[in-house]
Amino acid sequence: MKIFYGYLENTIDVTEICYEKMKNDDNIIIPAGDENRCVYFSDPLFGVLKCIYILDSNFKLKK
Repeated sequence: MKIFYGYLENTIDVTEICYEKMKNDDNIIIPAGDENRCVYFSDPLFGVLKCIYILDSNFKLKK
């Protein structure tokens, strides 16, 4: 599984950050809102609403 943050093709890989800082037992809890996420992930597109994209083990993208 890979986790990306951004918008469409302008994303950054945040998988390692999520596993290191947001894992609680077997769950990854990502904060709601760009203001909260940028504290952990930085802001790859200032002023643009971003999404979390998850590429699962079958290479299917989930938003």
